[in-house]
Amino acid sequence: MAVKVRPQMKLFDKTIDDSVLEDMLIQREHKREALVSSREAFNLLDDDAKARIKDLKISGTVRCGAFAISVKTAAGRSVEFETKPSKRIRISPVKEW
Repeated sequence: MAVKVRPQMKLFDKTIDDSVLEDMLIQREHKREALVSSREAFNLLDDDAKARIKDLKISGTVRCGAFAISVKTAAGRSVEFETKPSKRIRISPVKEW
């Protein structure tokens, strides 16, 4: 009987067996999913609030209840900078087939 290898598994150089790391990654993924959901809800409310501020034509700094709102305009400019070498670590879940 031939062993069936999922197509995705062929993409990896090697597989490690580290239950501590795997548990950390599972916890991380659950928190990431919660964060994504919260961020989406926040972004919708943030967009609505900023649209309201724009509709009210607020400028400068004003107070609304317990919040300070500051609206500043910045002119466009040319920016030039250098970056340093870096190592990027990307962690993503493997979809099961």
